[in-house]
Parts: sequence; C-alpha cells; structure tokens
Amino acid sequence: MSRHKPDPECILRVLETLRARPQEAVYVGDSEPDGMAAWAAGVPFVGVLTGVTSRARLLEHGPAAVVDRLGDLISLLDSGLIA
Repeated sequence: MSRHKPDPECILRVLETLRARPQEAVYVGDSEPDGMAAWAAGVPFVGVLTGVTSRARLLEHGPAAVVDRLGDLISLLDSGLIA
C-alpha cells in the first residue's frame, strides 16, 4: 500500500478482500489518524486508550465508543451497541 493513515486505503482494501461492507466492520485504534481513516472509509471507529491519545481527542473524531483497554472490546461488541 502506498498511502498511510489517515488515508483509508488500507481499510478499504481489507473490506474489499473480505467482501465486506463498511457497516459490517469496526476499526479499532488508539490515535486521531485511526479515527480519521475509519471515518473516511465509512467504518465505525472504536477508540482505545492504550496509546498516548486522550479520550477527549479520540471523541473529537466521532467514535462509536471509546474503551479503556483492549479487553473491553469483547463486552462492547457482545452488547450489540456497535452495529
């Protein structure tokens, strides 16, 4: 791949490879470029506070949710709140 986040190229290629629609996926990341790339690809974004980006900064990019740690993703996805 020739482009880097926040360009959505990587996400779009994965969707194409999996023959999935954006609404069938979730993009998880810990930075602002992750949120920007997910938005550009039309994929719901879940921010995770494992990096240096604050909750407030992740919330600026319209995430479906922000979780404290990766382990919280399982219960979030099981809850059905992210469709």
